[in-house]
Amino acid sequence: MAQAFDKALTRLSKAGARIIRFDFPELRQIAEMNAQGGQIAAEAWRWHHARLEEADCRHLDPRIAQLIRQGANQSAVDYQDLLEQRRTLQAVAAQRLSMADAWLMPTVAILPPTLAQLENDDAYTRLNRLVQRNSAVVNLLDGCAVSLPLSPQIGLSVCGLHGRDTHILKLAAGIEATLAQPEGE
Repeated sequence: MAQAFDKALTRLSKAGARIIRFDFPELRQIAEMNAQGGQIAAEAWRWHHARLEEADCRHLDPRIAQLIRQGANQSAVDYQDLLEQRRTLQAVAAQRLSMADAWLMPTVAILPPTLAQLENDDAYTRLNRLVQRNSAVVNLLDGCAVSLPLSPQIGLSVCGLHGRDTHILKLAAGIEATLAQPEGE
């Protein structure tokens, strides 16, 4: 995963892109923000609690139902605190990324797990969080992203902040064209 990502960055740099690596330590707060299910669980619980409280919810994946039920444990204060933390992260991101056309990252943090790796509920939860980690950052920042294939299993996300959709789509098209060229050209 890391090799494919670094190779793509090297190719883009050789083609004239200015690549700047940066740290965003505030993103480490996301795991704690989502410890009780996060904003998604609270909002999903609001919409789906009646169905989940019914004795017959067999049409819903039990793992998804479990995630949604985490929203029942959040108070209004918890939810409002999450929204405030999200606004703070968005403000930090807007400042930190103000000089960048986009940020690039692997679409997914790990290679796709096998079905056997997902049989155990604890393993499923851990791997699911890893699979969704990078896209969750974009969603939390109210951003936009395009995933470009680097291989059948690995993608490169071209990401931007809120309202930059058209710009990111155009930039992603240029990146895709650059990466599609044979190396050395």
